[in-house]
Amino acid sequence: MLNDQRDRNPLTRRSMAVVIASMLAVAVPVVALSAGTEPAAESPIVAADVPLRTADVVPPAAAPATPAPRAEAAPLPQEKPASIRGTLYDPLGGLLPGVALTLTDQVVGVSYAAITDRTGSFSFAELQPATYELSAQLPGFANVSTVMPIGPGATIERRIVMPIGTLQETITVGCQLSGQPSSPRARAVLNPSPARTAPQPTTAVPFSGGIGGQIRAPRQIARANPICPNHVGVDTLVQLTARVGIDGYLSDIRLLNGEQKPAQEIVDSAIEAVRLWQYTPTLLNDVPVEAQIMMTVSYDWQ
Repeated sequence: MLNDQRDRNPLTRRSMAVVIASMLAVAVPVVALSAGTEPAAESPIVAADVPLRTADVVPPAAAPATPAPRAEAAPLPQEKPASIRGTLYDPLGGLLPGVALTLTDQVVGVSYAAITDRTGSFSFAELQPATYELSAQLPGFANVSTVMPIGPGATIERRIVMPIGTLQETITVGCQLSGQPSSPRARAVLNPSPARTAPQPTTAVPFSGGIGGQIRAPRQIARANPICPNHVGVDTLVQLTARVGIDGYLSDIRLLNGEQKPAQEIVDSAIEAVRLWQYTPTLLNDVPVEAQIMMTVSYDWQ
């Protein structure tokens, strides 16, 4: 039914503008609320006379930034282990078993020990690249030491000859303050050979290829006592070095005292005496060989 009390006359222009403005006032807040959660859609109502305010538009929330993956450090390359091996010989080429070896890292000081086998061979494996000192010791032979640098993955092979050790002789000469020797002027000879002849060297083929290191030390068979020089009167030590030849006699006699050189009369007295010393040959694997000798002559004035 029609309501007789309502005004059914057409709207005027002014009334129409008021109605449109009221509708826009309600529509804009609704659009603003929906823009907070979803992307804003175009409004179906466009009013040419109502400007769109920046404060009424809410931008979409930015997506959270994804952190970039952290680069991991590349593993350091592993250095390949190194090794040192070799064989020890005597001066005639004989193999030397039982040699005590010490290998020392000269940077960190770590040492490794080994002993040559019956073939004179040795081996050090799984070594860090470094500079090493190899030392070899065997009774009757001179100690040998050698330094060798070795790189990653390298293998060093060495062939080492150990010289015969040095003989030691000491003699004490008693002298009187008058300058006369306390012993008879004629030089005393200890254990002389019956005919006073030098031992004859043995002819033999040089030893090689078998087990070596068999040393027979020389034995002194003749010795002359030095004569005390006149007007010295001071206790003195004279140190000499020489080679014992395969005939048992001394050669290449030299003074070892260094800067503290004794009086020349003392030196001449000692050298004159030791020139007459005589030995049996030094034998290595039953072959006569030369040997080094160091002599100490002590002059003791009474």
